Parts: sequence; C-alpha cells; structure tokens
Amino acid sequence: MPRVVALYRYPVKSFTPEACDVLTVLEEGRIAGDRVLGIRFANSGVPDDAWSKKHDFIALVNTPAWRVLSFASIIQRFGCRSAWKIQCC
Repeated sequence: MPRVVALYRYPVKSFTPEACDVLTVLEEGRIAGDRVLGIRFANSGVPDDAWSKKHDFIALVNTPAWRVLSFASIIQRFGCRSAWKIQCC
C-alpha cells in the first residue's frame, strides 16, 4: 500500500522546497503557503497580472545558482514575513 514518506511545499515558485511535518489543503485544492511568490524576469513581456509559464520566472532550470536560496533566507534578508502574513512549517 502506498504511504507518504515526506511532505514539501514550494513557497517561492521554482525555488528550493520546504520540508513540512503538516500541510493544509485549502478548499480549492491548493496547499496553503505553496507557490505564494514568483520572481519573474522583467523582460518577459508578460503583463503583471497575467498567468506566466515557468520559464518566464526565475527558476532552477534557467538560473541554477539560485538553488542556494530558500524562502526562509529571502524572509530573513528582506524582513517581510509579517507583511506577507505567511506561516511557514
């Protein structure tokens, strides 16, 4: 029988995942705190409020040096956790 051995979420789209002990599945089926932020290239040509493909964003596939960053390191550097009201595992 299949079983869950690990839980992860990606607070920043295409960045390093966060290991979690518990995840909350919202009514619409999304995971709370998953992919709440994406960093898009300024020259992507996509309007700010439009849906974007993975390759329009900074992602490990096109910017592998970003692998060392995590959501926690971004929050620590910019001090914006309370402004976003994000709960991390």
